[in-house]
Amino acid sequence: MVVHGVDLRLNAGEVTALVGPNGSGKSTLLRTLSGLLPASSGHVRFDDGATVGGLSRKQLARRLTMLTQMRATPHGMRVRSAVALGRHPFTGLWGKGDAVGAQKIQEAMRLADVEDLADTPLEQLSGGQLQRV
Repeated sequence: MVVHGVDLRLNAGEVTALVGPNGSGKSTLLRTLSGLLPASSGHVRFDDGATVGGLSRKQLARRLTMLTQMRATPHGMRVRSAVALGRHPFTGLWGKGDAVGAQKIQEAMRLADVEDLADTPLEQLSGGQLQRV
């Protein structure tokens, strides 16, 4: 699918819905915005002028994440471990050097209202709970 003529601004703290029929380019647009698919023309730019294509994977991961509709979850992984994956771009070699990681993980779980699920295996969650995690 080729997407033409998209001019879109997404603001922090806002919820944005992308709606359209099957095959209309929604997934292609999201993959391009997230850097998973290179733009053949034009660019995806952050407010500071940085472009998705001009950032390293680690730099890009520090700025954005994308939750897909797929529900594949590693067997036995618990909620706290899944939330901790979001800290990976902020750690050094072997996951070291993230002094505020545990605090950030706890805060993220609190904000998503999943603190009580911290030790629950992902495969035991409902669809809505998994989306919040």
